[in-house]
Amino acid sequence: MPTNHKKTIQNVYDSLLTFYGPHDKWWPSETRFEVILGAILTQRTSWLNAERALKNLKVYGTTNPSTLDSLPEEKLQELIYPAGFFRLKARRIKTICKFILKNFDGNIENMKTIPLNELRLYLIGLNGIGPETADAIALYCLEKPTFVIDEYTKRLFLRIGVSPYGNHYEDWQNFFVTSTNSDTAFYQQYHALIVEHCKQMCSRTPLCHKCPINKICDYYRDNFAIP
Repeated sequence: MPTNHKKTIQNVYDSLLTFYGPHDKWWPSETRFEVILGAILTQRTSWLNAERALKNLKVYGTTNPSTLDSLPEEKLQELIYPAGFFRLKARRIKTICKFILKNFDGNIENMKTIPLNELRLYLIGLNGIGPETADAIALYCLEKPTFVIDEYTKRLFLRIGVSPYGNHYEDWQNFFVTSTNSDTAFYQQYHALIVEHCKQMCSRTPLCHKCPINKICDYYRDNFAIP
């Protein structure tokens, strides 16, 4: 890990913010519970597909833990079909609904009182809720200062040439958390900017010549820069 990795991480953020503009209201949702639903529905699929499933739930009138818990599982599967893995995701939605109803009286606001580390353990302990989904819920729904590590983040920073020594989720998260200020708004915006950039430019086939951070990127330097 380069000794200047903290500076690089900040430079990437500053450059992406200048290029794309603020993304502080990036996660599309009308309620906190919709953030939770979106975090589950978007697992292993695009946000577009997750959004279609979420729209079906909203039209049907089932976007709170109580109504979804009482909804027949077959009907829930039908509504979330556009998100793929609908049987699996229906079970996961049912599980988190029961968790919220049992432990927080069905009120998402009550979840905000739980310390971050304790909350993450609770969420990760639920079937089908891994660290990435748990952190997305904690960051965007409950406004806890945690950084979401996804494949976009790994792709971008591996190409730049700045990464932790290990490749586990916790290695990447500690790498970012210890290199930046622990601020919820900052983490929300940074994650959103990374997603935006990887969709528009740093895709599997990157558009390096247009990239606003190619001057600090090893991948660009190794593949495109003139010696």
